[in-house]
Amino acid sequence: MKPTQNKMLSIVSREKGVPSNEPFGYFSLKVSFILLFLIHFNSIAFGGDIPLNFQLEPGYSNFAPGNCGIGGQYNSMCNIGQASTDPDTTPFYQGTALIDGNNYWHIIVGDPANGFAMESYVPVSALLSPTGGKPSVFFPWDTDLEAVSGNGWDPLGLDPSRNFDYTGNGSADPTKVVLRQVMGGIWDAGTQTWSCGGEAFCSEFLKEDMAFKPKIAQTINDVPGMMTSYFELDMSSLGYNDDSTAGTLQNTLTITDPDMPAAYPNAGDFDMMTDRQAGYSTVTGGRYTYTPSCTSSTTCWSDRDIGDGNWEFDEGFYSYVSGDADVLNYEWDVYWDPDQNPIGPGNEAKCDSGIITGTCP
Repeated sequence: MKPTQNKMLSIVSREKGVPSNEPFGYFSLKVSFILLFLIHFNSIAFGGDIPLNFQLEPGYSNFAPGNCGIGGQYNSMCNIGQASTDPDTTPFYQGTALIDGNNYWHIIVGDPANGFAMESYVPVSALLSPTGGKPSVFFPWDTDLEAVSGNGWDPLGLDPSRNFDYTGNGSADPTKVVLRQVMGGIWDAGTQTWSCGGEAFCSEFLKEDMAFKPKIAQTINDVPGMMTSYFELDMSSLGYNDDSTAGTLQNTLTITDPDMPAAYPNAGDFDMMTDRQAGYSTVTGGRYTYTPSCTSSTTCWSDRDIGDGNWEFDEGFYSYVSGDADVLNYEWDVYWDPDQNPIGPGNEAKCDSGIITGTCP
């Protein structure tokens, strides 16, 4: 996969201790329309059962660029600048979904059968969003790619002069998204279900309800190392205005070495539920709140005109009962792996590399 960063991901990355910088491999036109997607939701409370199965459900509608590789399907808008072929072949989809009378933007990145996939829904509404970052310019259509790209020009802030005001990373509202990300594991195409199975590694970030916090799980099954471990922090019953209750934590380690002493076969095992020492182990995971900077998306933007080179968005903030996390000033560029993506994240890197011509500034 080719890690880059998009404003939508900042919604998850601000969950304390869960820096989640998912690989987005589609910029240029794709970023332009991702950014358009990002300015089309506000603070309306949407409900209903939203499927998180990495599939295009019946009745879903494509929205540019539409389907770029999900299920092996492509369309003419999957290129760069309407001309060049994108070297990144990561499957990508953007469209709309009408669920229980509510309209959502629907994004899928990756394929769970290939070891990584992320899916998200946010409500469709007015033309402003509760998330920051450099806005895009869509009109006139002959605007150069840097202006059209908005924060997708340099989504990880590789230029040290560009902070969260430019990238938008860490600025979005977690109460306006449902999201699922899986890594590793086994995908059953027949039943359209994902599980860890006996894989060496798997993890899942699952946020099924906009109003509630996520559940995070990770499994390691190291057969050569003769150990297995499981970690799960379930915060899915906790709202974002509740810091009084911790999530339910499972944390186990099992040694499978057959040479363990017969008298103490489980001497190396650990289960936090039963083995932790009273007074020495305190679970604070999930004990945080999120406070938006406004109740309406339109009031969060005090200046959205980029003509003068300035724009201003009022970010919400997190508060923790223990410790702190300043993800607005986190160095997100550490998630760019040059071995996976030698060109670099964002359209600026694609222009600098020469694979985009004509539309570059």
